[in-house]
Amino acid sequence: MFKEVHFRKKIFIVMIALAVICGMAVLVTAILLFNNETGNIQSFILNETLITIAVIFVCVLLALYISRIVERQMEKMVKDIKQRDKLLQAVNYSAVLLLESNNHEDDEPGILTALGLIGRALDADRTHIWRCQTIDGDLVLEREYSWHSDAAVKMAPIPKVLIQSRDFPNLEWNEIHLKGESISGSIANMPSAYREFFGALGVKSVVIIPMVVDELLWGLFCIDICVQEREFSADEITILKPVSLMISSAIQRNSLIKEMDEANKRLMLMLDSSPLCAQIWDKNLNTVDCNMAGVNLFGFADKFEYLSMFLTCCSPEFQPDGQRSITKLLNFVKLAFEEGSCDFDWVHLLPGDGSLMPAEISLVRVNYSNGDVVVGYTRDMRDKIRLERRIFHLETEKERAYMDALTGIHNRLFFDEAITRTVKSLSRADNTLSLMMIDIDCFKQYNDTYGHNEGDECLRAVAVALSESVLRPDDFVARYGGEEFVVVLPNTDEDGARAVADKILENVMELNIPHIKNKAADCVTVSIGVTTGVVEHTMSIEYIVKTADHALYDSKNNGRNQYTFSPF
Repeated sequence: MFKEVHFRKKIFIVMIALAVICGMAVLVTAILLFNNETGNIQSFILNETLITIAVIFVCVLLALYISRIVERQMEKMVKDIKQRDKLLQAVNYSAVLLLESNNHEDDEPGILTALGLIGRALDADRTHIWRCQTIDGDLVLEREYSWHSDAAVKMAPIPKVLIQSRDFPNLEWNEIHLKGESISGSIANMPSAYREFFGALGVKSVVIIPMVVDELLWGLFCIDICVQEREFSADEITILKPVSLMISSAIQRNSLIKEMDEANKRLMLMLDSSPLCAQIWDKNLNTVDCNMAGVNLFGFADKFEYLSMFLTCCSPEFQPDGQRSITKLLNFVKLAFEEGSCDFDWVHLLPGDGSLMPAEISLVRVNYSNGDVVVGYTRDMRDKIRLERRIFHLETEKERAYMDALTGIHNRLFFDEAITRTVKSLSRADNTLSLMMIDIDCFKQYNDTYGHNEGDECLRAVAVALSESVLRPDDFVARYGGEEFVVVLPNTDEDGARAVADKILENVMELNIPHIKNKAADCVTVSIGVTTGVVEHTMSIEYIVKTADHALYDSKNNGRNQYTFSPF
């Protein structure tokens, strides 16, 4: 490849030199002929011929120049595509590490691996996760995770903590990043305040993406390039933004899970050593005694106040299931005396502010003062419920990362992860898989004719039509990119795949979206490439997708608005 490019460059230089020499020779000859006082018709003809030759050489030179420009543009385009694909692969693998990891006790290796993948994909020297906090009105950045390339290890280390008033007083990062804006590009093209700050850290190019959670600046995802200057494309920034969301979600999710696990361990320890709210009842539901943990939990002054007021002041009249509190408690105490123990959920009323406290109560029968009593242990569940709600919120955010914002169906990230799991599962028993690549016919012409707003509506409508064409729980539709979609049908043979393809063509046609520039019909249609085969453990996902993609191109070349089947 290098030798070919080098040879073409030599040919290009030689032809330019010949064209210049010939042009100069023609120009000199023409001047001599025009200055000849005894010029004749032969001289005129010769002059015209030489001028024609000069024009031809100029045209050749211009053509060579244009071809060189096109060649450079193509080389840049190929380089950009390779760089984007490399970054996408790193992002996909990072997502697997961050979102599917079952190891909640030590998330650091997965996060560091993800940072390394992203850094190497961008030829970066350092990648960081900075935790943002506001202390006394001052923005403080604490570096929680870092990855360094081999070359960057020898560079001067960057600080563990950065304080705005001290280290970057002229950079309004909090205001910029809260708007969701990123900072990227060559430091040389940035304002002087940025050049001064990053120059002191040895950075030549940088990407800083905000990690905003619940409208607060949680942290910063930073990528440093210290050896060379480069600009980052809009596509690269778009690809990197979900990564920052996934990393922050993974850190917070694992942190909350650790907090909840630690809270559960503390609750168990408290239960064993009786620091929980504990009280003793006799068979008549008289409160015999309690501990100081119960006194403090319900805000009483002392044990006497607790024993005299607990039954009348510490529970609402009715429990959430509609039963009267005193009757329900008496029934559970009787059950504990009969069976030795019982557990149940309860809602207490806190006398101090009248708020409700969800709790778990365990009743245990023990021998006390020459007779049986029931000891009740009360666990305050408010913190646990708050943590569970927070984790549910983070899981919801994770699901959003898998959805395409425009069409509302699954996105490319979901497809890449789901197809990996599906192929792995099907290959264990040599089961069948069908996969479809779908493209909206002449969609560029549709956008040019009707505008991008109508184009977006068209994509949404087609996505709905595709989703309504697959009915089984394991089947799924995803937006592959642009106007291209993918349908995955596990355990579906050729006949089943053909039936679904026919249904898709029919459902899209029934949308009856006008499209005067469509070569296949006067409305919006789609072309489909279908592939089916038995999944083997040695088979690559790229091969399956490529087979369906080739079938898709056959459908488009054969007139569009149809499907082509090709087994893999």
